Amino acid sequence: MCKYVLILFWVLLEVCSVGYAQSVEKSGEEDGADKYSHWTAGISIGEPFVFCNLTSFAARKTYWGVSFGAFGGYQFNPVLGISLSLDYGMNKAGAHSYALDRKLGPDGTTYYLPTLPGTPFSEIYSQVRFFNIGIQTAFNLNRILFQPENPQRFTVLLQPAVYMQHFRATVYNQQKRKVTDGSLNGGPDFGLGADLALRGRINSRFDMQLSSGIIWTTNNTFDGVDNLSKAKDDFLWSTKISLIYKINRKSKREKDNILYAPVRRSAVASAELSALLAKAEEREKNEKELMARLIVLLEKQNRDTTTVVKVERVVDTLYIVQKEAPPVLPAGSPDDHEEWVMRLMNKIRTEQPDIIEEVGFDTLVRQAIQAREEYAGYFTDDNVPAEIRQNATPKYAIQIYAMTNPFPVAFFKDTPGIRVVRLVKDRLYRYLYAVYDSKEEARAFLPEVQKKYWDAFIREFDDYMIKNALILDYSANPAKVEKR
Repeated sequence: MCKYVLILFWVLLEVCSVGYAQSVEKSGEEDGADKYSHWTAGISIGEPFVFCNLTSFAARKTYWGVSFGAFGGYQFNPVLGISLSLDYGMNKAGAHSYALDRKLGPDGTTYYLPTLPGTPFSEIYSQVRFFNIGIQTAFNLNRILFQPENPQRFTVLLQPAVYMQHFRATVYNQQKRKVTDGSLNGGPDFGLGADLALRGRINSRFDMQLSSGIIWTTNNTFDGVDNLSKAKDDFLWSTKISLIYKINRKSKREKDNILYAPVRRSAVASAELSALLAKAEEREKNEKELMARLIVLLEKQNRDTTTVVKVERVVDTLYIVQKEAPPVLPAGSPDDHEEWVMRLMNKIRTEQPDIIEEVGFDTLVRQAIQAREEYAGYFTDDNVPAEIRQNATPKYAIQIYAMTNPFPVAFFKDTPGIRVVRLVKDRLYRYLYAVYDSKEEARAFLPEVQKKYWDAFIREFDDYMIKNALILDYSANPAKVEKR
């Protein structure tokens, strides 16, 4: 009865893990999880050891075996994944030191009196072959315990699993003659197990994994030997090395498997952000009141007033320059503006809380509203002649944001030269940190950018769109921004 309770418990653990992973997968995508790959496939080779009535660590000899496996998996989010594995292995097992005086009958029964007929345990060994089909759940301990803010190269996984097994054992004497009739072979059997794995990133396509774990089995005669004890304490211990291929359906996507995704900075608050969050409720109330008054004032302003953010053309390149005059509110009700502006301000408070203190809440709101007005009709690829696009040269940009509504220009006041590209097809504002002639140059600089913008990635544009991108400049006098 106990074994069925344990099996049921392990199966429920697997099912609950998958259910939990599916429940948080959507929220993970909102944090950029959709930019990572999820599927993996791999092969493994390992060393299995038998612990049953006989053992691979026998009294007179240690036996070495081999196993081969293949598996495929899906990582729901950085914490949880699931995989299906198939393994075939073999090893030998001999007598324990305390059982050398026992004898083995032709049906596999153990005789405890040395005067009874049979083959002495000291002269036998068992050749054990097995198949395992397993379902594993992987818990990323690095993400659970340490909450890393930067992309990780290594991680540790705890992988509980359930198995369906099939064993075939043949017992031989020292002359390599069979001494049992094989009547104890049967199946299928079931097992419960767990692995502890160290997984490391080779590159964006391949990982290497070293794992070790045990599989407890319901078959207490899987080595071809039976005895009077009915204890369920028989298991396989296996150590494996695996090569893992990370399947990526989007060939141009530069992200790794989601297993290595760092925690967003919004989830690991700095001391300054923690202090800000402590006063969040009162601050939000005050800011809403301030913004409501600000929107009313803006609606009363003359739409011909010189605007806060103005687009100027300097040496055939567009720059956005800060001006002193107040902005004009776009068409729409105050409630419409309040909703999207508050969403944007909450993101700014999360990403760069110091900006609100340095620049001022009202200034940021004014710039955000004006930027939306100024960009309303701007598209980088609008009305581009076909011959220009056909002869365009590819460029490789490091993209740091894609927004439905534009940031206020002061958001990038410490990072001059940010380019903005907006495409007709999706109307998103794409913020580019730097542009390079080759993908190799972009890849070399990408890790440095990810220290500040963790989900930055490489995106290809043609040189026409790069040339006609808006370039943000917080200073009053724009200067040409060189490629970094």
